[in-house]
Amino acid sequence: MPKGKKEIIINHLSRNKYRYSIGIGGSSLGVLVFYETHLQQTPITGRTRFVIFNSAQLADIEEIERTMVIAFFNKWLEYFLLLN
Repeated sequence: MPKGKKEIIINHLSRNKYRYSIGIGGSSLGVLVFYETHLQQTPITGRTRFVIFNSAQLADIEEIERTMVIAFFNKWLEYFLLLN
């Protein structure tokens, strides 16, 4: 890297070090809060595990997926039934 370019980058980083520090710190805090709020304890063993979706969210996703699959196969069934 040319010497002039290196000095420009160093000056930019030194002028904006607080912005970068706040951005990195805020992102780290967000990840930590996300992780801590998604921990769940298993009922049998008592171990702590990381779960992205809770039971209600999974039920909603399953319902949406079920309606999509049924709609897709209904089109195929209608097509094959009309041929016979």
